[in-house]
Amino acid sequence: MAEDTLTAQRRERSVRFARDAVQARTDYDADSKAVDELTVRLRRERLEREASEKRAAKKSGKLASAPTKARRSAGKRQSGKAVSPESLGAAKSSDIDIPHRFNLGQSVVIAVKGAGTIGAAGNYRIVKQLPPEGGDNLYRIKGDLEAYERVVAESRLKSAE
Repeated sequence: MAEDTLTAQRRERSVRFARDAVQARTDYDADSKAVDELTVRLRRERLEREASEKRAAKKSGKLASAPTKARRSAGKRQSGKAVSPESLGAAKSSDIDIPHRFNLGQSVVIAVKGAGTIGAAGNYRIVKQLPPEGGDNLYRIKGDLEAYERVVAESRLKSAE
């Protein structure tokens, strides 16, 4: 009788853990989707604002001589492909050429932990800039203490310098 009770308790605990795991994964997926959507929206707004400022500067006959303070501090570089604000509304996020924040060889750290970043403390170097996926630029990075490379979204990185 005691053995049956113990077995029932173990089964109940196992079911509860499985239910909690499913709920945690659902919450994580929802949070990730919300962050991705916010990132795409903010980038689209920034690109529209920059294009609007560029048009205004062109109309007034002045060229925008220096990048804005926010772009200087983020270490952004200009992309070779121009994107018009009109095309942003109709374009998919994967079609938009978003400038990369980090340059090749730059030292970064993984600031936002998530799947695939267990034990990912330390400095990394940007090895390659990859095209955007899901509205977020991707990078191939190599850790100082690791023998392999990782692919990480730009929103999960911050400059180590």
